[in-house]
Amino acid sequence: MKKAISILLSSILFFSTISVSAANTSFSDIKKHWAEETIVKWQDKGIVSGYPDGSFKPDNPVTRAELIKVLVKAFDLQEKFNRQYDYVDVDESAWYYPYLDYTSEYMVYNGPPRITFATEPYVNYANCFEWDQHFLPNNNALRLHASLAMARIKIKQKNLNIQIPEDIHEMQKYLNSKYNDIEFQSILSGFSPSRYGIPKNVKKEFEECWLVDNIKILEGTPDGYMWPYGALTRAGLLTMIDRVIVE
Repeated sequence: MKKAISILLSSILFFSTISVSAANTSFSDIKKHWAEETIVKWQDKGIVSGYPDGSFKPDNPVTRAELIKVLVKAFDLQEKFNRQYDYVDVDESAWYYPYLDYTSEYMVYNGPPRITFATEPYVNYANCFEWDQHFLPNNNALRLHASLAMARIKIKQKNLNIQIPEDIHEMQKYLNSKYNDIEFQSILSGFSPSRYGIPKNVKKEFEECWLVDNIKILEGTPDGYMWPYGALTRAGLLTMIDRVIVE
């Protein structure tokens, strides 16, 4: 565990370009924030730092480029997958380029299935119609993608055996009983399984949401929303890491 904390400490530069907050000085903008306890916990350990004005900016979004760096640093990813990339928006000289090889088996490198765009207008990949050739480094990382990457990392590092239910309706029933916003349930209801079958990408959506919930990485908002395609925030990222790294 000490190694994990030491590794997480090495990713501190992600949270701020300038470290100014002492461990005994509370950030000015986290009081009554839903993640206040977690932020204070890691601040007291000297893991996270704030901005020159004394704030932490917990609701600021995290980009996809920033996310892959944090994944490598926080979870000590050392295996390179040497994947061939054909992204039109990535340059080999980019600061985040070295982290691609370490995260390609864990990180989702494209946007949600096109079928979801019509029902999820807030998805910040929707205006990139050729997303399969884009890494979108400066786009906000999505909550589901980040938590799914951490779930895959946890499963591999801890050698877990997770059995995902084969019945999509079983997953749907469970997720609907716990969350208020499983957006793609409306997509599922528009198909006749007996006539057309359930689209693979829709089934994949349910499997991914079931997995990150089951492994307790993405647990939803205090008011009962999973918000899988919402932007990942600094507080959200820190909370996910906190759930994976058990002391």
